[in-house]
Amino acid sequence: MASIYLAGPDVFFSETIRNRIEATKKAILAEHGLEALSPCDNDLDLESTNNPAQLIYDANRALMDQADGLIANLTPFRGPSADAGTIF
Repeated sequence: MASIYLAGPDVFFSETIRNRIEATKKAILAEHGLEALSPCDNDLDLESTNNPAQLIYDANRALMDQADGLIANLTPFRGPSADAGTIF
């Protein structure tokens, strides 16, 4: 099954909203025979590191490298442009 990495600012929403959005996106992809890979799928212990940003980057980059494709939410976030981490 092909996999798609889901990029976007959704990770910054409240857990309730984020989970609802993630579930919807994953269901849509599954209907089309695709597996969703989300940054929220990473089970990271941010308290165990002196550099949580690097831990998050490494985990997300590994998911991106594993994915066959990517869907990015480029909706303006916290200003007039897309989330900086998404457009990286």
